[in-house]
Amino acid sequence: MSRKSQQVLMLVPSIAIGVGVPVAVLFTIGHGLDALLGTIVIVFSLLVAGALGIVGMGISTAVPDMSAGDDQTVRTLRASQRAMLEEMDQVVELLENIRDTLRSAGDDAE
Repeated sequence: MSRKSQQVLMLVPSIAIGVGVPVAVLFTIGHGLDALLGTIVIVFSLLVAGALGIVGMGISTAVPDMSAGDDQTVRTLRASQRAMLEEMDQVVELLENIRDTLRSAGDDAE
């Protein structure tokens, strides 16, 4: 995924909050919501949308671009995944031994 599309995806929620919440609150003010409460909600939603947009842009620029072809990083990640899978196989084998031991102990008690 390109950096530009990451930035767009990070900005979509902040734009939705920054536009959707004030429009919805203005609609409900017209139907009986207190204007002071509506103003507080609108200001708070704009602040949250702005903060979300700033954090999203910061995250999208801080994430390294893996599509640059960093082969060493990919090899390292694959090796770590292989090691983790081998350890999980050992854990499965150990758990099967424990299960068999518990079954045999349960059969002896009867």
